[in-house]
Order: sequence, then C-alpha cells, then structure tokens
Amino acid sequence: MSCRNSCAFVFLTLVLCTAPACVADIVPISISEDANASGQAEACIGFCNFDPVFDSFNFSGPQSGQALAVWSNFGTETTSEVDVHVTRSVNVSAENLSALLELGSFGFACSNGNDCQASDNADNYIRVVFAVDSPALVHLTASCTVLTSNFMRDFGLELTGPGVSFGSPELAGQCPSFDDTLLFVPGAYQLVVDESFADSVNAGGFFSSLESIELNADFTSVPEPRWISLFFAPLMILFALYLRSRSHASTRYRFRR
Repeated sequence: MSCRNSCAFVFLTLVLCTAPACVADIVPISISEDANASGQAEACIGFCNFDPVFDSFNFSGPQSGQALAVWSNFGTETTSEVDVHVTRSVNVSAENLSALLELGSFGFACSNGNDCQASDNADNYIRVVFAVDSPALVHLTASCTVLTSNFMRDFGLELTGPGVSFGSPELAGQCPSFDDTLLFVPGAYQLVVDESFADSVNAGGFFSSLESIELNADFTSVPEPRWISLFFAPLMILFALYLRSRSHASTRYRFRR
C-alpha cells in the first residue's frame, strides 16, 4: 500500500469515527386520546303552553353529533338544532411529531318561541409520551384557527421533559401560535394539547364555531464527536507509518538489485 493510499485510509477512518448522526430518533412510548361532546336543543311555541320538545346527544371520540328538536302543533312548526363534530390525528415518526385537533359546531334556536334554546359543549385532548435517543434541536411550530360567532373557548398546550417546560402557563387559555426551536437532551418527554368550547343561545339566536390546532415538531440531532476516535486515531496513524516504512524499504531493496 502506497503512502497516498494509507493516508487516505486514515482520513476516511477518522471521518467515520467522528461523523455525527444526522437525525435524532423519536421513540413513542404511549399515545392517549380523548374527546367528549354533548348538545341539547329545545323547541316550543309561545310561552310553552304545551310541553316543549327536547333532543340531545352525547358521544366520546372523534365523530359528529346532532340534536334536532321539531315542535309541531295545530299546523304550526318550529325547530331548534345543534351539530357538533370532533376530529383529530397524531403521527409520530423517527424524525417528526405532528398533531391536528379540530372542534366545530353549528346551532340555532327557533325564533317564534320564547323558550327555544340550543347549547353544546365539547373537548378534545391528546397526550403523547416519547423518548429522544440523542441530543436534538427541535423546530416546534403551532398554528391555530378560531372562527366563531358566539362561544366560550379554552386551549392548553404543554411540553415537558429534561430541562424543558414549554407552553404553560404562558399559553394557558390562549390559542397557541408560535415558531420556536428548543434543545432536547436524551430522555423522556410529554406533550399535552387540549381544546374545548361551549355555546348557548336562546330564542332567535344562533352560533357557528370552529377551532383547530395544528402542531408540528421536526427533530435534528446536535453534532457530537464520537469519542471512539480518540482511541483509534493513534492506532491508525501508527499503522500508516508502518505501511510507509515498508514501502520505503521495498523501494530501497529494488534499487540495490
């Protein structure tokens, strides 16, 4: 092996020994999800001299519900209605964590009755526990959409782990929207995101509500030297010098002949 080849071998070895991994792996530990929604509609005419009509719904999990109350008597009809939908998704890969939560509702209370009413409430929740196997920079972004005519809302977002406490209480109750970079050390972390709303209107009123939270986290490893190179580098240098000395000795032998 020539000197050039041996030096190239040493250089390649040092690069392989010291090159850092490009991506920090995320290891999901557990994912918990929960959602609940309920609604009620009431319809009647006048001062409810006749018994009002009620309809309601109650469900858990990502789905939709509807309450439709239709009061009819003596050829007169009136209606109150409530619709609610709940959706969400959570995705965890080796390099990314993303979540989307959405709540929406629509309702109205009949206008030709004093005791007509429509109401609902809903909440949406995720909790992700995961581990990071090497130091990483985490690019964390969140966007929030709120379209509402009449409702009360609440939000929560909290990210905790070794040396990290993000989102609470600074974002308590607020619609989260940010773009930040955090440093994660190896260890276990927990992300909790939740949202909720409540609507209520009386005769002649209506509401239309939509709120969504979209969260994304990209993980990139922080370059770290691989300390194994401190052990192998001297050995590789000695090996290259040995090959070089053999090459010189072989050259002198050929010249003598």
